[in-house]
Amino acid sequence: MRGAIKQFNVMPRQPFNMDELIKILEYIYNNDIEKPEWFENHFNDEHPKGMGNGQGKRRGRGMNIN
Repeated sequence: MRGAIKQFNVMPRQPFNMDELIKILEYIYNNDIEKPEWFENHFNDEHPKGMGNGQGKRRGRGMNIN
C-alpha cells in the first residue's frame, strides 16, 4: 500500500488498550460487515486468480498487538 501511504500518510496511532482491541477484533471476525456495491468488481479486478493460491508476495509483518 505504498501509494496510499505516500498520498495519505500513515494512520495515527490509536490509544486502544488490549481489552478494547480484542473487542474490536472479535466484532470484525464474528460479523459479516457490509461491503459497498463496487467492492466485488474491484476485488475481482485486483485478484483475477482469487486469493489464497500461494502465488502472492507477502509484505510487511502483519498485525502485532503484543
